[in-house]
Amino acid sequence: MMKLQQSLSGTTTIGFPFGQGNRQGIMLGVDARISNSYMDEDKNLYEEIKSDEEVKIFQLCSNPHIYCTLTGDVEEWHKMYKYMLQQAPKSVGEAFDVADNYLTAFRTNNRMSSRIEKAFGMLIAGYQKEKGFEILGISLERKNIIGSKLDRIKALGSGNSYTQRILLAGQNLDEMTQETAADLIFKALLRACLRDVYSGGNLTVIHIHEDGCILATYHVLEVYNKFYDPMDASERKTLFMLYSTNAGPIYGNNAVQTLISDVWPRVNGLGLTPFNHLIAKKACFYIHYIVFTTEQAATRAYVDVPTKNSNPHFPQSLAGIRSFLTNCVRESTRDHVYIGRSSKGLLEGLCNLENAPNLKY
Repeated sequence: MMKLQQSLSGTTTIGFPFGQGNRQGIMLGVDARISNSYMDEDKNLYEEIKSDEEVKIFQLCSNPHIYCTLTGDVEEWHKMYKYMLQQAPKSVGEAFDVADNYLTAFRTNNRMSSRIEKAFGMLIAGYQKEKGFEILGISLERKNIIGSKLDRIKALGSGNSYTQRILLAGQNLDEMTQETAADLIFKALLRACLRDVYSGGNLTVIHIHEDGCILATYHVLEVYNKFYDPMDASERKTLFMLYSTNAGPIYGNNAVQTLISDVWPRVNGLGLTPFNHLIAKKACFYIHYIVFTTEQAATRAYVDVPTKNSNPHFPQSLAGIRSFLTNCVRESTRDHVYIGRSSKGLLEGLCNLENAPNLKY
C-alpha cells in the first residue's frame, strides 16, 4: 500500500511547580507514543502506532537550566526546537517569546497552506536564581496561538483533558514533596493513557530543581501496577486482551471495535464504554484495555469469550490476523490471544513478561 500525506504526532505533556512558594521545583511529564496517520491512493484514512519509546523532553539551555516538552506534529516540533536552540534563549520568558515568534511566523507563512491545520507546541520550564522556578506553555491549535502564563498547572496534547481530574483532585501543590508530586504526575499520565488512544508507552517525569534535574522513566504497565487499586469500581469493569505482535497492532477506534466484535460474535449489546484501545506493547504481545459500562457486562463478556472450537466469523478487514484470533481462550496460555480480568496479579504478570512464544507469568 502506498502511503500518502503521512503525519506523525505525539501527546501528552503536563507540568506544574510545587512546594511552598514553588521552592521544591517543577515536575514535567510526558508519554512516549508517536502515532502515524496516512491516506492511501483511494484517500482512505489509516492510523498506526509508530513508536511507544519516543523522547519528548529536551534541554534548551544548561546555564541556566531550561527544559521543554514537545507535543503535536512531530516534524514541526523538531523544526521549532532546532530554531529555539539557534536562538539560545537564556530564560524561560525568552524561550516563550522565541516560541511565540516561531509560531506567529509559521501561521503567517502557511496561511494558505494545508500545514496551517497542524497542531504543535511545548511546555517550557526552568530555574534562574533571580526569578526562581517558571513554567510556561504555548501551542498552535486550530490556527490560533495559545499561550499559558497564568495557570499553575499546564497540560497540552489530546490526553490533557483526561489528566485534569487527577491533577485538580491532588493535594495542595504547596504541600507536596518530590515523591508526592512525582506520584501525582505519573497518575495523571496514566489516566491519559487509559483514556486517550494517542497516549501510551513509556512515561517520563523530570523534577527540575535548582541544580539541574532528576529523570525517571517507567513503562505504562509498571505505573498502572504501582497505583492499582482493587477497591476502584472501574477495575471490576475492565478486561485486558493480549495478542501476538506477529499480527501487528490493531489501532484506531473502528479497527478496535471490529476486533472486539470478532472476539465476542455471540454477544449483542456488550455495554462498552469509549475507552477501548491499545495501551501498550510488552514483550511479544500487544495489550488492549477494554472497559464495560457495568461490572455485570464485564462478567458476561468474560464468561462468553469464544473457545478455540467456536470458530468465530472474521470480516475481511481482519483477515490478516484470523489465524491468531481463532485460538482465543479465557484464562489460559494458548499461543495467540489471552483475555483476563483486571487484577493485581495480572498486572504484575504483564510487567514481568519476557519475549516468549506464549504468555507466561
